[in-house]
Amino acid sequence: MLTVVLLMFVGCELYGNKDLGNKITLWARDSAEGQFDLVYCGSSDIGGCISGIYMLPENQYDKYTMYVETAKSNDKWVIARSVNINDQSKNYWIIDKNFSLDDVDCNKSRCDSIIQLNVAGAFDLKDFKIRKQELDINLKFD
Repeated sequence: MLTVVLLMFVGCELYGNKDLGNKITLWARDSAEGQFDLVYCGSSDIGGCISGIYMLPENQYDKYTMYVETAKSNDKWVIARSVNINDQSKNYWIIDKNFSLDDVDCNKSRCDSIIQLNVAGAFDLKDFKIRKQELDINLKFD
């Protein structure tokens, strides 16, 4: 019983998922390979996010062509770097965390479209740096 309770408390980090705030989770697709998705968490338990709406890739079908390599966040923003599976090229993304779906019935509305209004990208590295500077985003990848 203690093992089950302990896993419930550490489940999110145990599987490589990382809470980025405002229900946004860096979801481990294959954490050993450094492959993640970004999801807006629709359901969670004491161990963390258990289901959600894809943010990056935009839908579950695009996961065969790209994955999120890393993401960083603060109170206002998430920045992410994705990798194209075919040619290993990198793209960069900026997500404005200033939105909520708490009062939206996702069974009646296109919540994925609402989410995508807050996702900017894909940028190349040069344009990403320019956009970060314009928005005064001080986040950096390790």
